[in-house]
Amino acid sequence: MATEAQVSTAIMRGLKLSGHHAYKSSDKYTAGVADILGTYSSLPALASESVRALLPQTHAGRSIAIETKIVKAWPKRMTTKILQHEVSRAQVKFLESINDRGGLAYVAVAVPSAGPGVDVYLVPFDAWEVGSEAFDGKNVTQDWLRAHAPRSVQCMRGNLSKGFLASAGPLEASFA
Repeated sequence: MATEAQVSTAIMRGLKLSGHHAYKSSDKYTAGVADILGTYSSLPALASESVRALLPQTHAGRSIAIETKIVKAWPKRMTTKILQHEVSRAQVKFLESINDRGGLAYVAVAVPSAGPGVDVYLVPFDAWEVGSEAFDGKNVTQDWLRAHAPRSVQCMRGNLSKGFLASAGPLEASFA
């Protein structure tokens, strides 16, 4: 199974390929800062057509914050929480502050794929808040995650040993 760092690197690489500014934050002293921070670009020379179709021009210049989480194995029951290492209260507050100020906040949940590789569900923070209400914003169930993909939750697939996710998500067609 992939590590959280590999998932963050693959997402960040896709963001950079699409022309967005992104970097991995590694602040060990400030609790709650998201794993990936950046700025959304909608410049025609930088962002592909599919990105502009999924994230409209109105997002230009907005902050991007993505918290990455790993699920080593799917729980046996669909109603069980999927994250063993939950989103912390400080991380929820950080993503909420980005979202409330007009930024693009996500929780990226990497899970084992049915085939080789990994699936990464990119959950917009608004959807995460709704899905995690029963768990104080820290977790969602397998049933909820699968029920909301692909409507409000995008799924990207890939082999992270190559550093890329293999299908287009809401941020970049170059994941393909």
